[in-house]
Amino acid sequence: MDRQQRTLDVVIALNQFQNQELPRHKFLEKVCEYFDFIKSYELDDADYRFLIHLSSKAGVPHYYDILHKFNEDKILLKNEENVKLDVISALIFESTLYTNENSKLHLYQKKF
Repeated sequence: MDRQQRTLDVVIALNQFQNQELPRHKFLEKVCEYFDFIKSYELDDADYRFLIHLSSKAGVPHYYDILHKFNEDKILLKNEENVKLDVISALIFESTLYTNENSKLHLYQKKF
């Protein structure tokens, strides 16, 4: 399956999840599979914004955090002066998951 089709599949899953047509655990599975697939590709700023949006919607910003382990060039907001509103929203959500300077939970850990 090519990159376009995989991206389309995860966008469809996101829309189904938001419309409550796809259970949360299935959406998490799709997002995790997409991150696993996309990690080896060269990504541009739009890709980064999409990935942080996906990880935020999934409630697991850690998906985005580990991208730099596969390619050190994959850093959010790299050389970007104008931060988009969706990125700010994702970062604000993520900031609520920190328990201290070095530790953050994902949404499901925070609930329990």
